[in-house]
Amino acid sequence: MNTSRFLTQLRGASSYQDLHCTLGEVAYSLEIPFFIYIARVPTCFEDPQLLIIDGYPEGWMPYYAAKNYHLCDPVLAAAEHSNLPFWWDDILTNSGEDHQRMMADARNYGLCHGISTPFRGTGGEAGLFSLAGPEGTRPTIESLRGEPSVLTGLVPYVHEAAMRILSAQPEVSFSDREKECLYWAVEGKTLWEIGQIIGVTERTVRFHLQNVSKKFGVANRQQAVAKAVELGVVKPTWRARKATVGHLKLSFEES
Repeated sequence: MNTSRFLTQLRGASSYQDLHCTLGEVAYSLEIPFFIYIARVPTCFEDPQLLIIDGYPEGWMPYYAAKNYHLCDPVLAAAEHSNLPFWWDDILTNSGEDHQRMMADARNYGLCHGISTPFRGTGGEAGLFSLAGPEGTRPTIESLRGEPSVLTGLVPYVHEAAMRILSAQPEVSFSDREKECLYWAVEGKTLWEIGQIIGVTERTVRFHLQNVSKKFGVANRQQAVAKAVELGVVKPTWRARKATVGHLKLSFEES
């Protein structure tokens, strides 16, 4: 696999179509026919956005959704508890009836064996990149046990490209006061507490945060907070504080 070429393509990807084409080429180069990228993006707290770049067999994902298989998918369950690549055959050894039934249906679509690489993003995203194929691809998929870095080295670039495309939008500007109110909202402060901190009334804080919500195109303050974190509008800063770990006293000073 020409990793260098694929990394260059991922860095230059400007659309999901570009990304889909590159991932298809990655799968083809490994002689594995199917792939999928799935990311759960916390664009709001109650209903995070699900981003899917689907290279699975035609018809499988609609069938999967109709059956609510996300509730009993052993691959998704395994990805929640690992940061390392895992092989489907390993996780199915002691799986339950629901898992076995879902995977039996998947095999009918040609998804018999697979390898999945989980990831965690800097904005709270979580997901996985999977390669899968029919029975005949088992030796190829198994051969990746000897070189898992093929995927672990690639997946961060895949995710970075997907998040870059997702966040590509006309730049939204905020006043200094809006940023200040937003910062303290991200810190979990109430409207009254924010007003006390920055020296304005609660009504003024509400006005600024409503403006922020309008600019983001979201319905409420909670969604605005999630969007601000996702897009990096509000970033954590070092604040002077001390922490004791065992017998070591650590001091972190604001830079």
